Amino acid sequence: MLNSYSIYLKICSLLRFLVRNVKPKVRDGDRGKGLLIVLGIEMPYAIKVKASWVVWEFPSAGSLKMDVDGAAKGKPGCAGGGVLVRNEWGGKVLAASFYYGVCTNMAAEFKAMLDGLNMLMSYGLEGFHVFIESDSLVVVNTIKGLFQCAWPYLGIMEKIMKLLDVLYFQLRHVYLEANFVADGLANKAVEDGFSTDFSSLQLPAMVKMKLLQDQRSLPVLRKKTVLIFDDGG
Repeated sequence: MLNSYSIYLKICSLLRFLVRNVKPKVRDGDRGKGLLIVLGIEMPYAIKVKASWVVWEFPSAGSLKMDVDGAAKGKPGCAGGGVLVRNEWGGKVLAASFYYGVCTNMAAEFKAMLDGLNMLMSYGLEGFHVFIESDSLVVVNTIKGLFQCAWPYLGIMEKIMKLLDVLYFQLRHVYLEANFVADGLANKAVEDGFSTDFSSLQLPAMVKMKLLQDQRSLPVLRKKTVLIFDDGG
């Protein structure tokens, strides 16, 4: 019978073998390099930074765009959601921050999507063509049927799908850099500890600044670090 330490050594040995032979790319460069050190793997990896510019895109004429985001400060932790609905010129139509108490980030993402759809309905905007964007690939692909819904979110997914049935919409995943306004509203809820409907109120200063940046089509720099195997060739 192997003890836990012997199992750990065997796992490390197997991982070292795989890394040496497969030579994979590793996302999140700094953390990936730390893991290799812990495993005792001395490989010629180089940290490379990939950068690109991200710009928020305007919806087509006569349509609306709804940006949605969820945030949690912990796993689980204090959580909130942000929703911003904009017109074809990028102007605010509806905006809100939702406080969720303590939950996971993924739960906050699903809840924010549901709250955004409920806002559209409660303000009578279901007749518009709505472009819906979220930076949660899991939420987007679950709604599209590409991912199986995890059981904790089955109830909320059922409500989301019922609301989408009466909407003319397009849904897509975007990078966080194109979703900073909704992210700012989500974090506002976490900071405040309560929900706020900003539809008829002035947006928080930082959120308003990001909204103006989007309206001016100012690009945001997106950076990603990757560990690349470097054999000197």
